[in-house]
Amino acid sequence: MALRVGLIDIGAAGVVLVAILLPAPDQKIEQIFAAESALAEEIATAQADLARGPQRGATVERLAGLLVMAGQSDWAIRAAADVAARDDARDRWRASLAVSAAHVERWEISPAHEWAQKALEACNVGSEECPVYEHVRLMTYARALEAGVRSGIDPRTDPRAFEDAVRRELPTIRVQKPE
Repeated sequence: MALRVGLIDIGAAGVVLVAILLPAPDQKIEQIFAAESALAEEIATAQADLARGPQRGATVERLAGLLVMAGQSDWAIRAAADVAARDDARDRWRASLAVSAAHVERWEISPAHEWAQKALEACNVGSEECPVYEHVRLMTYARALEAGVRSGIDPRTDPRAFEDAVRRELPTIRVQKPE
């Protein structure tokens, strides 16, 4: 039996030879964000948890919080917004709240208010996914953001005036300890 070598065989052998003879990549791999290793490990764990259950708002809420702590609010917004957009998200309100919180960290109050409203709409009062106390917390949070938006004050330039505008709308109630 004669061995026949064709053009395709020569080409395939050339590709294999080039792959074998190429030097190993020497590019150093570094972390994309500067974070302490414990935080990086927590982020990796949260990302793995999200990959296992991408419809869980609580999981992405945790991941988004860690990413914000690591200074990666843009990633936090993207990850949480992706879960909030899913039709099968069981507690979508948590994902929407995480997007809102990441916007607040960036002093972007209007988008934060929009996402807080989405969270409020997604929260089914009294359901297992959104208990009453969480709904009340969401309402208070959304009202505070709404007061900030209505004030027209930019929190980046005048944070104290912004805070005062929010406090005028939602005064803090302090209960004294019984004697």
